[in-house]
Amino acid sequence: MDIPFPNSGTGELLQNGALAIQVQGQTALLEQLYSAQTDQRGIYLDQGGQADFDVSVYQVGTPAPGTNVLIRESTTQGAFLIPTNQSQLVNFTNGSQTEITVGGITTAVTIVTADASGIASVGIAAQKPGFPVLAFFPYTGATLPQPPVTLLGGPWPLVTYAFYTTVRVLPFDDAAPAELVRLWNTTGSQEGVWQFVYHTSFTFTT
Repeated sequence: MDIPFPNSGTGELLQNGALAIQVQGQTALLEQLYSAQTDQRGIYLDQGGQADFDVSVYQVGTPAPGTNVLIRESTTQGAFLIPTNQSQLVNFTNGSQTEITVGGITTAVTIVTADASGIASVGIAAQKPGFPVLAFFPYTGATLPQPPVTLLGGPWPLVTYAFYTTVRVLPFDDAAPAELVRLWNTTGSQEGVWQFVYHTSFTFTT
């Protein structure tokens, strides 16, 4: 996109204001003051697995040391928040962990802070098989951001422009080999073994 500089004040406006694109008098795109992105947009976790990933935090395109990032977890089915009275798909292993209530739902979040290079590190651990979405909400000050209940609602789904990563927590099937051995030693049935492998082993949970 080319932006003309009709006078000496345009540069100051771009530097100190927010860039917006309007269509027929309505704001279609609005620049956000802070952004938080990761190169690790697809993380895989095995049963008992853990992972760390980095989030780059910027203020109008410049690294923003000391900026906080609130991270919330949601399910893929509608990207809804996971209440604290339900099993989480991943647990946060670092940051300042707390709870927030949005739309009547109390959920667990973690807050991490960007280092001197504007990089915030996030740690997660597998808790339950599933496909969670972790959304990032950068902010400053003492007031926590209020993330929406769902990333998919409204006329313009937030998930289409939110800062986030996805995690695939693979099936908890560590116990499947031992169960298969027990089944064979108990029954000696080839058909039973086949049925177990076909229907059970890849979704086995403990």
